[in-house]
Amino acid sequence: MTKKNDFAYRLKQLRLERKYTQEDLAAIVKVSTKTIGNYEQRISEPQAVLLLALAQALDVTPDYLLLGENHMKTYTCAIIAELEQLTTFDQIKQIKDEELNSTIVSHLELSDDLVDTIRNKWNDSIFKKSYCTRPYVQEVILKYCQNRQKYINAFSLNDGMIVH
Repeated sequence: MTKKNDFAYRLKQLRLERKYTQEDLAAIVKVSTKTIGNYEQRISEPQAVLLLALAQALDVTPDYLLLGENHMKTYTCAIIAELEQLTTFDQIKQIKDEELNSTIVSHLELSDDLVDTIRNKWNDSIFKKSYCTRPYVQEVILKYCQNRQKYINAFSLNDGMIVH
């Protein structure tokens, strides 16, 4: 049964629109052809890293591929609002030291604007005498998003998804 509103359907449709075989797409994202087939047959769904690779290969956002929608602007604005509330290096380091797990962060687009906004804020307020690099900020953002609610609670942050 084909459901037009699910990951498997969108994956297959996008693959066909780009005239990729399952073998082509598997080679691009460095997985087996069977893995792509399993996704298209609803046997399994990809972990975060592979979801990002598939989205990039198919030239869509992970949000679109997984959910069929694009709510990234709202989510991204919330993440900015929350991360701008961090006031100490210890808070950032606690997030940075977290293990990156396989949680799918489908609502997030790590755009240059997002990373630069956070990096500039932290460089101005927290890293005054040193420099916060883009890769460092990207890693902190990903790790923050995989455990967002944990950090909202731990650091008493205002939830950026709730209008105050």
